[in-house]
Amino acid sequence: MREETDYTEAIETYKDDSNVIIEPWGRSIDHLRLTIIGKEGTAYYKGKFIFEIKFPENYPFAPPYAYAVTLMWHPNIDSSIPPGKLNICLDLINPDLVGKVDASTGASGWTPSKTLTNIIEALKGMMHVELFTLCNNA
Repeated sequence: MREETDYTEAIETYKDDSNVIIEPWGRSIDHLRLTIIGKEGTAYYKGKFIFEIKFPENYPFAPPYAYAVTLMWHPNIDSSIPPGKLNICLDLINPDLVGKVDASTGASGWTPSKTLTNIIEALKGMMHVELFTLCNNA
């Protein structure tokens, strides 16, 4: 199963990263709890942010469902959207963008060559944007 391979790869990748915790949500690795801890120098410093990740039956041909469980303000997360629907604006996990590339930005949707680690890196990048970068873009 591809889910097992991706889960094992992610566990190995983040085993020494104290800002990322990956664990099964229940008894199965096809439903995960991802915790990202805000790092120093970011607006989310010391915060714990929980994301739910579920692999679909047709994985890796469709992206995993990812949902920001922790209520927060983030320009790419809509905390008012209830569980079961997407509340993270990220091309990588948008089921409508599978196999597509935005010609103007180069952003690409999900493809079977992408992995759980790609999703974790994208979410981690969203949470670890440095304050200096945020202030200069405002």
